[in-house]
Amino acid sequence: MPKKILSLRDAFGRSLVEIGKINKNVIVLDADVAHPTRACFFEESFPDRFIQAGISEQNMVSVAGGLASCGFIPIVVCFAAFLVRRCFDQIYNSICFPNLNVKLVGGYCGFTTWGTGASHQTFDDIAIMNTLPNIAIINVGDPNEVDKAMKEIVKVEGPVYIRIGRLDESEPFYTEQDTFQTGRILNVCEGTNAAVLSTGIMTGVCKKALQKLREDGISLALYHIPTLKPVNTKAINLILQDFKIIYTVEDHNIFGGLGSLINDTAIKSNTGNRIINIGIRDRFGKCGSLRDLFVYFGLSEDDICRRVKSTLFNDHRDI
Repeated sequence: MPKKILSLRDAFGRSLVEIGKINKNVIVLDADVAHPTRACFFEESFPDRFIQAGISEQNMVSVAGGLASCGFIPIVVCFAAFLVRRCFDQIYNSICFPNLNVKLVGGYCGFTTWGTGASHQTFDDIAIMNTLPNIAIINVGDPNEVDKAMKEIVKVEGPVYIRIGRLDESEPFYTEQDTFQTGRILNVCEGTNAAVLSTGIMTGVCKKALQKLREDGISLALYHIPTLKPVNTKAINLILQDFKIIYTVEDHNIFGGLGSLINDTAIKSNTGNRIINIGIRDRFGKCGSLRDLFVYFGLSEDDICRRVKSTLFNDHRDI
């Protein structure tokens, strides 16, 4: 994937085309969002393997289950809000219960749907999908990672939900040499004072924030966790042993997302860590520009820096 690509959705569209060239069993299903998600790249290259389901997301998921039962590899593309919430019953009964080989792509997740309004924002998709047996959950945040993750999950048998935010100018953190494997945790940078565990698009934001903090003499390690199910508890436990203070950062509700997963792992491991969860604090979406939404939800680079400075050297517990 060329380094000049900073848009996650462009990386996704191009990856679909490359996958389609290699695997003739791949079929893409779309719910009238092909242009914004860039599934249109696949449609232009393979019109005979592209199904435009229209605004009938529930039916689309059921059709994908039927295709998978016939040996095809359906890739279902939709805005996360409509794919996860509206199609939960179909995903449950038509995909996960029979354990079919369907790949579900939730685009425009978190608050990166800023241009389409608060109703399209999704802060609960990871929590919802985490209740389903058999499914893997992947949250990518870098164009190179999008490309490599898509090519990897197509090879893996079984249901997968991959979360791809709309971020057209991202901070790269995934190198050409990095490989994607389900469960692998990427050490983006080393540090000594504490560790930041982030997922999705927030890893790029955290990388910038940590660079600013280093200028003030604060050294934090940064770990990117794209696989939220199955959780790599062994690797997380090693991080918990190395760092007494842990920050989790996500563009998702802190309940049911990465924060909850790390909290649960820490409780079970009984390592006595102090964990500060940074994310959407149990709120609905809000209309505004992407920059304003980062600030509103306290997830901008400056907000993360302030949160670290206010908690790192204090004894009080962050709530």
